[in-house]
Amino acid sequence: MSRPRGFAPWNPRADKTALVEAISDLLIEYGDQLPLTLRQLFYLLVVRSLVEKTERAYQSLCSDTVARARRAQMLPMDAFRDDGFSAEPPAGWVSAESFLHNVHRWAEDFTLDRQRGQSIKLALWCETQGMAPQLRRVADDYSVPVLSSGGFDSITAKHEQARKLGGYHVLHIGDHDPSGVTLYGSLDEDVRAFAEHYGEEITFERLAVTPTQVQLYGLPTAPVKNAAHSHAHYFTGETVQAEALDPRDLAGIVREAIEAHFDMGEYDRVVEREVGERARLLERLKS
Repeated sequence: MSRPRGFAPWNPRADKTALVEAISDLLIEYGDQLPLTLRQLFYLLVVRSLVEKTERAYQSLCSDTVARARRAQMLPMDAFRDDGFSAEPPAGWVSAESFLHNVHRWAEDFTLDRQRGQSIKLALWCETQGMAPQLRRVADDYSVPVLSSGGFDSITAKHEQARKLGGYHVLHIGDHDPSGVTLYGSLDEDVRAFAEHYGEEITFERLAVTPTQVQLYGLPTAPVKNAAHSHAHYFTGETVQAEALDPRDLAGIVREAIEAHFDMGEYDRVVEREVGERARLLERLKS
């Protein structure tokens, strides 16, 4: 039997149909957090006892259910975040009118740097690239940049961020496992060391996943794999992936952490000034 290509019809068994319907309901429930990563979807189904918590069940969900349902247009394509491909659009505009239309749209969305006046500058660093769009929905309200490492970063990447993040306090989200702990330690030590060379200071704070959150949210755990990173010999307990956190709980954790570091009175004053400046900008564009 040939593999499906493009959009393709699918006549699933009754159990698969029920699972697709459950996924569709979840996408409606989590509309504000879309796109989800497939791993996040998997954990949402696990906690509802709709799939088993095994790697085999995860692979089946990805290839045998979600992929086929998307090709059959039973699930929306843009509801899921897939990593591994990027594209840069070419420079240039269709016309001057197209450029002006975009300028007006940008002006309507104009915001000030909402970290202006804060005693500390914040950044959010996430180990999983697929979660970045969800995090930006929260962080953008505070003009907090979102960075994604996608694994063990190169020296080039850590040096580059050390140059950019001088003076920042970085909130870090990663897996609670040997690799995640090692990655966080590498960032904390290596990026800070590069920054110190240039006379800058960067601080890191482990925001998630923490052992307390594992207990508080009853997150699904797994034993440490034999191939776990050897440098994390000090890791104890069960492992938990960051994507096991309910996306709404994660959004709340991020928002609470940002506001804990913010002077919210100053933040409100910046937002108030922003309204006036946006109105003046739009008025100038009319002339």
